[in-house]
Amino acid sequence: SLQVAGAGVSGVQLAVAEESPGAVPMIQRVTVRAKLTLGGTFTLADAFGRTTRPLPWDATAFEVRAALEASAFEAVQVSAVDTLATGWAGEASAWDVALVSVAGPLPLLGCDAANLTRGDAASTGGGECVVTQKRAATSVPVGGAFKLRFGGEATSRLGVNASAFEVRAALEALGSVGAVQVTKGSRYGDSPGPGFGYGGGAEWLGALFGPRGEG
Repeated sequence: SLQVAGAGVSGVQLAVAEESPGAVPMIQRVTVRAKLTLGGTFTLADAFGRTTRPLPWDATAFEVRAALEASAFEAVQVSAVDTLATGWAGEASAWDVALVSVAGPLPLLGCDAANLTRGDAASTGGGECVVTQKRAATSVPVGGAFKLRFGGEATSRLGVNASAFEVRAALEALGSVGAVQVTKGSRYGDSPGPGFGYGGGAEWLGALFGPRGEG
């Protein structure tokens, strides 16, 4: 239930999340490589076509993470891979990308290698980008519905994917609630404690501007 403290503008926060013991997010490995030396840039994209800015072939894990979070995902964890251990004879860079902000299995990231080059060539071409599944996801998206209570009243049922507008409308339909501002974001477990895992969820943050009838 919602709890509002004090008078005037009060911020309240509601989170709906599911964490499954031992559950883990999907990890995908992105590898750019060439048979000789490597140069140029590449881009990554999600299943909806949201594409990162061009990344240098030897981008750091931070650069890859920042590009993905700026374009397609709320949160990812990225770690650089020792490409010498992969046995590739040429030059390569690789990263393991954990998709922590989205529960469940996902399509593999798209990777555009058109602007990768062999380091000894002025023209593009000669490099390739490969995306593989490193670890399958065992996390499960949240489902179902919930209600909010305020001043002894309950809203209509709201789905866990309800928009900010739907949550706002449901609250403002209550007789004891005046104007409401609601924003929505994702909720994820990127650093679960012992015994916890990853799950899906959503989070709404609202400001209640006093009871109905107050200016």
